[in-house]
Amino acid sequence: MQAFHAFVGLVLSFVLLSGCAATGASDAGNPSADDARVIQAEQFTLYALGLSCPLCAHNLDKTLLDIDGIESADVNLADGSVIVRMRPGTSVTVGELRRMVEGSGFTLDRVEAPTGS
Repeated sequence: MQAFHAFVGLVLSFVLLSGCAATGASDAGNPSADDARVIQAEQFTLYALGLSCPLCAHNLDKTLLDIDGIESADVNLADGSVIVRMRPGTSVTVGELRRMVEGSGFTLDRVEAPTGS
């Protein structure tokens, strides 16, 4: 009986994690005309589609921190927003953000930065 419970637990874990990963990017790899835009703001907000659980949020913020210049990425699961803080004097392109977001299994919806960024 103990083996059965372990098996059921394993199957449920797989289903839950698969469901989370299945919400991923539908347009992955499709560049946008906005991809060349350079973001030089010290703080901006990006919106990712497909975020559904704390593990998703952790995966995305960890991935974004791999981009040179990003100091923090705070994910809000409620609306799919990520507040990104950059080191002063650094920049990132929307294309770089798109590749990292979509590489994590999500879709970059948009990036909102202060005017002039």
